[in-house]
Amino acid sequence: MAALTKLLLRDLRPSKLLQLKAFATYVEKELEVPTFCDVHIDLPYSVTVKPLNIHKYHNLDKLIIKVDERCENSLQHDVVGNQVKIDETVDIEEKDVMCYVKAPVKANLYINSKKDINVGYFQGDKLYATSQEGDVYVDRFQGNSVNVITGNGNIRLNEFVQAANISAYVQENGSITTGRNARTELDLETNQGDINVNQPIPMKATLNCKWQPRTTECSQVMQDFYTRRKHKSGRF
Repeated sequence: MAALTKLLLRDLRPSKLLQLKAFATYVEKELEVPTFCDVHIDLPYSVTVKPLNIHKYHNLDKLIIKVDERCENSLQHDVVGNQVKIDETVDIEEKDVMCYVKAPVKANLYINSKKDINVGYFQGDKLYATSQEGDVYVDRFQGNSVNVITGNGNIRLNEFVQAANISAYVQENGSITTGRNARTELDLETNQGDINVNQPIPMKATLNCKWQPRTTECSQVMQDFYTRRKHKSGRF
């Protein structure tokens, strides 16, 4: 059993995304994973995902999970080939629970959460982040596609985000803010809220203040997320 340690999460950017105590008791688990892997995270509480320190983990073949001790027995993880899965067997009611993951910088990320999502600087091909009722914060990304959805919350694409396709959708109430980004296509939609783009709009851009269902892979991710949650808990 992994030892319990007191950890100060110094590298979390202060924001309303994650209202955490300065000190918390966490259980740390370390997994061996491929350098180029797909990381699937499906959790009912807040999630922060940051890249491994390349100077400490030269081979970039580890994935570190730090989870609140209250979730130690219900959190499950599995590695099959290049597929890494992290999920919960029960819905956690405590509001201040979080999971902190460090993954290889080249990993593709598929993150589902009922609460807030905070993603650091990754260079994988894909980033999918879907929140049911929380804010989503992406702090730099370099890859092919960025797709972010929240049912009810704010989305912020901070610093430099580089991808061929960038999309962000707010289903109900929330604003979308982007920092500097390089992209071919930009698609931002919210049902009720503001859209703020911190640079000129590209030729292929959609800025829409009324959310509409789509048939894209991104919307399918959100639909699948709600279906899984309903199946687990019997409610959304």
